[in-house]
Amino acid sequence: MTSQTERIIEILEREGQIDNFYCIHNRVTLRLGARIHELRQAGWEIETEQREDKNTVYRVIKSPARQATN
Repeated sequence: MTSQTERIIEILEREGQIDNFYCIHNRVTLRLGARIHELRQAGWEIETEQREDKNTVYRVIKSPARQATN
C-alpha cells in the first residue's frame, strides 16, 4: 500500500470518516476517491456522502478483518 493509503487508514480508524477538504488542507492526498476505491477493493465497506458544498465525506461501515499473526 502507498503511504497515502496508510495515512488514510489511520484517519479512518481513528475518526471513522475522512473528507476531501481535510485531505487537501492537511496534504494527505489530492486523489482521495482513488484511494477509497482501492480500500473498497481490499474489503473495506465505505459509505459516500456528497455534500452541497462540493465536499465528499467517506465513512467506514466495516473494515476488513485483520489476519492474525502467530
